[in-house]
Amino acid sequence: MWVEKDWSLTTDWAYGSPELCDARESWEDGWEKIFDRVAGKNFVNARKQIHSLKFDDCVHDFNQLKNITGEWNAPPIEEICKPILQQN
Repeated sequence: MWVEKDWSLTTDWAYGSPELCDARESWEDGWEKIFDRVAGKNFVNARKQIHSLKFDDCVHDFNQLKNITGEWNAPPIEEICKPILQQN
C-alpha cells in the first residue's frame, strides 16, 4: 500500500468503521506475494490499484474516507500520501 510508511488501513469492524493503524515497524519483504496468494482476486486488484494511484487521487480517496469516519485521528492526508510523490 502506498501510504505513509508508518500508517496502514486496518479492517477491525468492531465499531463499524475501518481504522488507520500505526505500523511503526517496516513491512515484511515480499508481503505482496503473500497477500496476493491468500487475499483473493478482488483484494489483489485493489492492492494493485492503490499501488498505481497518483498523489491527487490518493488525497481525494482519503478525503472521502475521512468524510465517512466518526473520528479522524491520523496525520494530515497530504502527509499520508507523500510517498506517492516520491515514487512518481
